[in-house]
Amino acid sequence: METSLSRAEYLHAVSEIIICCTKAFPDLLDSPGEDGLDADDAPAVIMDVLVDTLLSLLPQSSAPMRTSIELV
Repeated sequence: METSLSRAEYLHAVSEIIICCTKAFPDLLDSPGEDGLDADDAPAVIMDVLVDTLLSLLPQSSAPMRTSIELV
C-alpha cells in the first residue's frame, strides 16, 4: 500500500532540494545574494544530499515522480 508524505516530511525534502539546487546551480536560479558554492562545500557532497533526498521520497511518490527520481 502506498502512503503519502506528511506535510513536515514534504517541506523538509523540498527545502533540502532547494538548498542543493541553489548551491549547485546558482546561475540557473538567479538568486540575489547567493554566491553559489561556499569554499568548504564540495559539489559531490551537495549532489549526494540531493540524491539521498530524492531516494527518500521514492517509495511514497507517484509514478511520474518515481520515473523522474530514477532518471536523476
